[in-house]
Amino acid sequence: MLCSSRVRKDRGYGVSTFAVGDIQGCYDALRRLLERISFRPAVDRLWIAGDLVNRGPDSLRVLRWARELGDRAVVVLGNHDLHLLAVACGAARVRPDDTLQEILEAPDRDELLGWLRRQRLMHQEDGIAMVHAGLLPDWPITRALELAREVERELRETPRRLFESMYGDEPSRWSDALGRAERHRLVINAMTRMRMLTRSGDLHLGYPGAPSEAPAGLVSRLVKFNGFLRLPRSLADFLVELERAKPVLGRHRRKRTRQFILRQIRFDRQLKLELLPRRGDPKDRFSQRHSARPEDAIDQPFAFL
Repeated sequence: MLCSSRVRKDRGYGVSTFAVGDIQGCYDALRRLLERISFRPAVDRLWIAGDLVNRGPDSLRVLRWARELGDRAVVVLGNHDLHLLAVACGAARVRPDDTLQEILEAPDRDELLGWLRRQRLMHQEDGIAMVHAGLLPDWPITRALELAREVERELRETPRRLFESMYGDEPSRWSDALGRAERHRLVINAMTRMRMLTRSGDLHLGYPGAPSEAPAGLVSRLVKFNGFLRLPRSLADFLVELERAKPVLGRHRRKRTRQFILRQIRFDRQLKLELLPRRGDPKDRFSQRHSARPEDAIDQPFAFL
């Protein structure tokens, strides 16, 4: 697991903002992660990048915990979260590998599902945008936010209608001429299911494997940064590109960019992950190296910012 944070001063206290994604009902692993990064629920903020539930054994505990965080948590929805809501309203069936029944039978299910339905598909704050999966290259951030709000509005007002047309892999290319059902399906697929794209920027959902083994013509997510389009080979490459992009961000955004602590990430062939402190920052809370065993790096919450 990898963790990084953004720190600001608020009434004399250091307030950290962390991000974690793909919890998927793994409550115990999540608690260990939060202890490791010294997360303070009464002070710090947590961005949760979707898929709180399903697959793991404790989806109900994860939902209750996230709801109790109140405004200290910023949550965006993932495909498993939307699937839970679709099952709950009768628009979809429970799959054999789902672990959602405990939520559906919980005495506080209506409160939990109502809270989940009010969460967003996309969050943007201080020059940073968060979604569960990705954005199509055709969408500027402002347009992506408009589309996310459109889907969120239907999720709150007419959820059954949304879920009845949500499932499916088409369309794969964006067009302003798409009808309501098709445009909402494509927005949801991009923001919650995106894995690969064609080189022309079309969404491709048929390949579930590793990007390094993808068939010819498929690429991992395109990263569009202030007008530059890049194909990152890894998270480490993306952080390098982010560092290189700093000088061209514009005067009004440089200060914000400098506030983010970007640390080196080293990957070796055994999937051992190490988080190294930023140079010249001996007082950083991450000054001690953190590493994970290879078996811990699979199917566990992954935190980054």
